[in-house]
Amino acid sequence: MPNRFARVLIVVVSVVGLATALPARTGDVGAIASTDLLVGDSVMAGMSSASRASLPNHVFDAKVCRRLVSTSCSYRGTRPVPALDVIRGWSGVTNRSIVVAAGYNDGAISGAVDAVVAEARRQGVPNVVWLTYRVAGGNAGIYRSHNSVLWQKAAQYPELTIADWASYSAGRSSWVAADGLHLTGSGARAMADLIGVVLAGLPPLGPPRIDPGADACFAVSGGAGSAALVNLTPVAAGGDGHGVLTSSSGEATATASNVNYRPATADPNVAVSPIGGDGRVCYRNGEHAPVHVVADQLAAIDGGAYTPAGSDGLPKRRLDTRRTGQRVAAGGSVCFAVAGEPGDAAIVNLTPIGPNGSGHGVLTSGDAEPPTDASNANYRPGAVDPNVALAPIGPDGTVCFHASTHTSVDLVADHLGSVDGDAFEPANADGVPLRLVDTRDLGAAVAPSARRCFPAGDAGDVAVVNLTPVRATAAGHGLLVGSATERAADASHVNFAPGSADPNVALAPIGPDGQVCFVNSEHASVHLVADLLGVLDPSVVRWPSADGTPVRRLDSRAG
Repeated sequence: MPNRFARVLIVVVSVVGLATALPARTGDVGAIASTDLLVGDSVMAGMSSASRASLPNHVFDAKVCRRLVSTSCSYRGTRPVPALDVIRGWSGVTNRSIVVAAGYNDGAISGAVDAVVAEARRQGVPNVVWLTYRVAGGNAGIYRSHNSVLWQKAAQYPELTIADWASYSAGRSSWVAADGLHLTGSGARAMADLIGVVLAGLPPLGPPRIDPGADACFAVSGGAGSAALVNLTPVAAGGDGHGVLTSSSGEATATASNVNYRPATADPNVAVSPIGGDGRVCYRNGEHAPVHVVADQLAAIDGGAYTPAGSDGLPKRRLDTRRTGQRVAAGGSVCFAVAGEPGDAAIVNLTPIGPNGSGHGVLTSGDAEPPTDASNANYRPGAVDPNVALAPIGPDGTVCFHASTHTSVDLVADHLGSVDGDAFEPANADGVPLRLVDTRDLGAAVAPSARRCFPAGDAGDVAVVNLTPVRATAAGHGLLVGSATERAADASHVNFAPGSADPNVALAPIGPDGQVCFVNSEHASVHLVADLLGVLDPSVVRWPSADGTPVRRLDSRAG
């Protein structure tokens, strides 16, 4: 450690209320109601376990010479990992707040504060508490600058709370050693008291996330045996994972999925499942990470018009090119068999993985040529964004995925089920999607709270539309409704943010004027690309609401 920075001889790494002190656990937040992470350098290291006994359940990791993000200095042959790496190591355990008392070994902290807040958001941790720095010693000017940065960042980040240790300890010479920084026994108790007061003032934690491998069941309309169409949005994930929608009557374990998630993502996707005998369906979480789920019922399809991919009602994996070793080439195609009769509409969950660049793809009937201006799925490096597609089953019993000419990509395709051919009319005679609107061509984005209506077919039919919001100015969401619908539901079909291009399928009753409308939220302007997949016979569709708008059936964040 450079001489200009103070150091202390006390090194403490301990855990209160947890069985292990190693920052290597992930993915089991549900076992602990509330856990805070206290991470610090040699100043916080002066807090003994006795001085912290009054604090709520927490993990404590403070070491001499620690820095926030950059490589730490070395003390007595030991170089501690930076604070940011400690925070990452406890991902999945920390679920209420990250308390930071480090930075005395750093010359600047602005970028480090940004990185810690970003990591908290990635993990779904709702609060970051940061202690201000005592302005003392040879580096008093640096610490004064640190404090100025902290107050500026607190105005920038709503989740950042300042615990003002500098003011709280001002004039308390008995709380610190001769250097004016490191804690005495009374100072350690005082710092713990301050942290305790700040933690007690944080908003209470909401309901726990859905544990890995657990089910979250909820009632839907439509009746037992019908197929519920549900928009699933996983949020606040504790790690990477996936999930599937099942019937409440089903016990089988799925080998396929409807949604994929990562920390800090909110990517919805439509799922279909037979409704159980008790009128419910269940979100079944994968075994990897805890997650919250928002579920909006779009509709229900009569059981006589829908055949699930398997007898257990779960999706069936029909293709995974990662296993075959045959990626879909740029401009190439891959076909695969699905259950159902030729002419029925196969509902397939498409998950493009590992592209070399940005691109898009479309699902068609086995004997159809791909369109040049429509798509079902978008992809880019590092993203795993599934989307549902519908395509008539070809005469040979197959459907085909066509990749754009931009890049090669792996594809995972899960068949959800098939709609009877008499109940679904594709947008084009050859079964390929039809582009209805692209506001980028018009040069006019959809303004906040505005509507963009467009023709979709005959009045009363049910439009099935692939919505892709792009070029958003800020985060927001949107909804597809019939043109006769005036109100905005408390549900959504798509979420968007700057830089995102995440499509999702929406259903809406076509209005008397033959149109459906995209209703933007109040948050941001956004461009819209809308591709019509086809229309459903209204006689086989059961809406969850009188006007055909979605109804929120589950939000695990609200309990």
